[in-house]
Amino acid sequence: MRRFIILMVAAFCLCGALTGQAKTQVDSPSGQRKQLKARQKVERASWKLQEKNLKRSLKQQRVSKAMRLEQVHQLQRDRRAMLTRQKDERQQLKDQQRVLRDSQKAYR
Repeated sequence: MRRFIILMVAAFCLCGALTGQAKTQVDSPSGQRKQLKARQKVERASWKLQEKNLKRSLKQQRVSKAMRLEQVHQLQRDRRAMLTRQKDERQQLKDQQRVLRDSQKAYR
């Protein structure tokens, strides 16, 4: 239950940050890159907060060592998946910008 509440608070914070970024959306390539990096930074910060809260929760509760290790490993898997996804998003943005730049050069 506590974990659910923590996740909901993190989601609301993340949604609030994303709506603020949508208002300041820029169409330039550097603006898109900055916007993507800012969004990913907020996502990493919310993940760190989730990790901190989970570890604090595990220390306060009487949880078996196996359960604790399982939750810590799941957290590590989630982090690796998030970092891989973020890296893929950055690479996809670079590829899109490269295609756009090449198509603009073809028309000149």
